[in-house]
Amino acid sequence: MEQSDSLRLRKVNRIKTIHSSLAIEGNNLTESQVGDIINGKNVVAISYIG
Repeated sequence: MEQSDSLRLRKVNRIKTIHSSLAIEGNNLTESQVGDIINGKNVVAISYIG
């Protein structure tokens, strides 16, 4: 059980780290969208220029 909890926490932390790095660069993907990308799903993101 501890191993599955550890893997889940590592995945959550990875998503949060990637999301934070993207946000610093001005990307507006949500944590959920980042998670979907990691899981191989397609994500529609809208880019605002201006």
